[in-house]
Amino acid sequence: ALDMIKKLYKIEEEIKEFSADEKIIIRQQKSAPILNEFKKWIDELRGKITPKSVAGKAVHYAFNEWKYLSVYITNGNFNISNVWVENAIRPFCIGKKKLAF
Repeated sequence: ALDMIKKLYKIEEEIKEFSADEKIIIRQQKSAPILNEFKKWIDELRGKITPKSVAGKAVHYAFNEWKYLSVYITNGNFNISNVWVENAIRPFCIGKKKLAF
């Protein structure tokens, strides 16, 4: 799984300066086959791994969230990761949590 994810991130690094339209084309050519392989692997593992294990939880999460995990290849304005959004809202969430006490 990590090898496939690394390949996807490497593609993103290579195209980060490209236009949205160019990103879609490259993602369809290079990322889509890797994502298809990853999805096939997840589907195969689901039947072989207990959902209560740590690995099982990860596999079932990926399966259940697949449409959200893979949507970035259909829009050149989307990023492979939402970490920058999480980092941007974190101060507000932490502040809210402190107010609750």
